[in-house]
Amino acid sequence: MRRLWAALGVATLVVVAVGCRVDVTVDVEVDESGASVVTVTAVADAALVQRVPRLVDDVALDDLAAVGWEVEGPDATDDGGLRVRLQRRVDSLEGLATVLGDVGPPLNGLRVTRTDEFARTRWEVAGRS
Repeated sequence: MRRLWAALGVATLVVVAVGCRVDVTVDVEVDESGASVVTVTAVADAALVQRVPRLVDDVALDDLAAVGWEVEGPDATDDGGLRVRLQRRVDSLEGLATVLGDVGPPLNGLRVTRTDEFARTRWEVAGRS
């Protein structure tokens, strides 16, 4: 996991230096039981791929697959960029907090809770930055 984020960190440094762009989104779907799916998608724009042609070779993903992440990509985008999609299923809210922490700042240290009240369910995500 650290390798991916190190690669993304290097890519971000390159982005700042040359005006390229990397968009990273994290989506979380949680069902009523607390089981969830975490999806992380990183998209580097064409300018970054042109300036760092070995980017596709430098993103290490095998260790992520070994710890339970489903890895899709890296794949070329229609505009010449590069896309990587990671997905991980989690069985509990405690596991969700752990997986979000693995994604890294600003998602580490989060706590996800569910409270059932009469005719109402309340979900809360709390953390510190």
